[in-house]
Amino acid sequence: MEKQIKELLEFIADACPEVARMKVPLNESSASILLELYPIEDLKRQFSNMDNWLPLRQKCRSAFMTCRKWFRADIENGRYKPPPMPNKEEMLLEKEKKEFFRRFEMGSRIDINGHLYEVEENFLHNLESDAYLPISMAARFKNIKKIK
Repeated sequence: MEKQIKELLEFIADACPEVARMKVPLNESSASILLELYPIEDLKRQFSNMDNWLPLRQKCRSAFMTCRKWFRADIENGRYKPPPMPNKEEMLLEKEKKEFFRRFEMGSRIDINGHLYEVEENFLHNLESDAYLPISMAARFKNIKKIK
C-alpha cells in the first residue's frame, strides 16, 4: 500500500499541478483512504480530470474531498461503477490462508489433533480417512504440528 501511496502522490506532483497546488493538497493518510476505495488507475484518471477543470482552485479547497465528490457524482450519473469490495469475512479468510501457507508449504504433512493431513492447493487431505478439509477451516486450528 505504501508503494501505491507514493506512486499516487508522485503522479499528482508530476502530472496534476493544479491539484498539487490546492489549499488542502492530498496527503499520505488521505491517499491511503482513497486507495482503499478506488483502484489507482481510476484515481489517476479522476485527478487528471480535476486538474483539467479551470476553476478547480477557485471553487475547491481539498483535493481529497473534491475527488470523493467527483467520484460520487460519476457514480450517480452512471459514468463510473466502483469495483466490488471484498467483504471482511473474505478478507479475513484470505489472510488466514496466506498465513497458513507461510507456515506449511504444499505437499508437506501436518498433524492436527492426532490426524495426519497432506497440504494441497485449497484443501488438506486427511490421509487416514481420505476426507478433505478446506484450508480456510484448517487455518483456524491452533495446535498444528509439521511432520518432518
